[in-house]
Amino acid sequence: MGFIFSFLFFIFFSIKFSIVSFFFFFFFFFFFFFIYYFSIVSFFIFFFFFFFFFIYYFSIVSFFFFFFFFFFFFFFFTFSLSFVFSCFSSSFFSPSFSLFIFLFSYFLFHNEFVVLLFLLLLFLLIFLFFLLLLLLLILLLLLLLFFSIRFFFFFPLSILSIQFLTKPIVHLIFLFRQLRLPCHPPHTLSRFQNSSSANLSPLHYTRHPSFILLLSLPPALPSSVPFSRQMTQSPIPRLFWVENNMRETSQSLQNVADFP
Repeated sequence: MGFIFSFLFFIFFSIKFSIVSFFFFFFFFFFFFFIYYFSIVSFFIFFFFFFFFFIYYFSIVSFFFFFFFFFFFFFFFTFSLSFVFSCFSSSFFSPSFSLFIFLFSYFLFHNEFVVLLFLLLLFLLIFLFFLLLLLLLILLLLLLLFFSIRFFFFFPLSILSIQFLTKPIVHLIFLFRQLRLPCHPPHTLSRFQNSSSANLSPLHYTRHPSFILLLSLPPALPSSVPFSRQMTQSPIPRLFWVENNMRETSQSLQNVADFP
């Protein structure tokens, strides 16, 4: 009689857990179904980045880099995890497996209360195990998403920013060497006019945005005065450096422009 009562109570208990397992499996199925289709979307994103990196930079290393990270880790790994977790969730919460655990625990303990307590703890441990796996999987996906965004979005932007930032620096060095004529000896003007770039008017370079940085440089002093003493012994205050340098630079550019 006790066995029949415990068996009926276990059926009621297994129905409740079957409902929980149904929603749990439903959640796992749709969650990994979403991951599967999200991995397909990431596959197309991989082709987009492949087109951007391989065509624009023509680099084989970037091709293998994107192929390894996007295709292998983000597509194959998520699909395999979805298949494994769906199989495990369906097997652990199936009625036949629950009945096997019940009969095994009954013949092991020969006590209905201990059997129910053991089953309750077992299902609780299984539920916590899957919950822990779910949290670890979400954490892994978040880390993968974070590193994928960091490496595949900010890395090409950093390369482009380095490429775009080096050009103004080079232009700034060129302008500092060629257009800051009052700080150089008098023969600098003739050397600039006799160079290969003399066919371009110096006024052409004033349209560059970095040209305004030259106006903030201190005015020229005689070449015998060191630069460290120019900052302290300059009779012109800092507020008038911009105006004075603008006047001297425009006068020098006008002299170069009027040169026959």
